[in-house]
Amino acid sequence: MTTRDMRYNSKVADNILPLSVEQTLPEAFKEWEVTGELIDHEHADEHCQLCDNEGLRYHFGIENHLTDGHLWVGSQCILRFGITMYEGLRELSASEIRTALKELVRRQRRVHCLKALERAMSADAAGKVTASLRDALSYFKRHECLTPGQASAVFERLRLGKIPHEPRWFKITTAGASQWLELARMPVENVDDIWFALSPDQRKFASRRGYTAPPELLGAGKWYTYREWLAAGWSDAQLRAEGLMR
Repeated sequence: MTTRDMRYNSKVADNILPLSVEQTLPEAFKEWEVTGELIDHEHADEHCQLCDNEGLRYHFGIENHLTDGHLWVGSQCILRFGITMYEGLRELSASEIRTALKELVRRQRRVHCLKALERAMSADAAGKVTASLRDALSYFKRHECLTPGQASAVFERLRLGKIPHEPRWFKITTAGASQWLELARMPVENVDDIWFALSPDQRKFASRRGYTAPPELLGAGKWYTYREWLAAGWSDAQLRAEGLMR
C-alpha cells in the first residue's frame, strides 16, 4: 500500500469509525447502508464526508443502522467501499447499486423539472396559461425533455416569474431537423436562457452560428438576463462580488 493510499484510508477511518460500532475497516462498512436520500448542490463544489474529496455535485445519504450515524457521500465511495443498498428486502449487487444511484439522480431531476414547469404555468400572465407552456408540460411528461422552442418559452417564464430552477436538469431534444432549425433561428437572448440546458453538441452547433456562451448567473442573478444586468449598470466584478455570477 502506498503512502497516498494510507493517508486516504486514514481519513476515511477518521470519519466513519467514530460513528460505528466496529472500530476497524472494512468491518465498519458492514453497518452502513444507502438511504436513498439525494441532494443536488447544482455545482460541483461540495466534499465527501467519508473521504474528504472535493468537487462533488451530488450527495447521497448513508446511515449506520446500529448507531444512527449519518454521512453525505459521493457515489464513488458507496461503490468503492461496498456500502449496502436494498430494494425492499433484497440486497443489491454492485452493478445494481450503480444503476440505482443513477436512477435516483434521474428521478430527482424529473421532479425538479415538473415542479418548475407547473410553477411557470401558475405564474403565467393574468392567470392565463399560454398554449406553449401547456404544450411544454405535456411534452415533458411524455418524453422527459423539451424542444428548443419550448425550453425558451419555459425558461423565459421562469426568469420573469423569478422561479428557482436549474437549467442543467432540463434536457433539450434536437432529434429532428425542425428542432435544429428552432435552435438556429432563435434570438440571442433566448439562446442565453437555455444555454446551460444544451448538450455539448448543441452548444457547438450554436457556436458555429455565432452564438457565444453567456456567463453563468447564480441564484437571484437568474432573475434577469446577463444583458439586462449590464444594461442596468452592473459590471462582471459587481455581479461576482454579490454572488450573482460565477
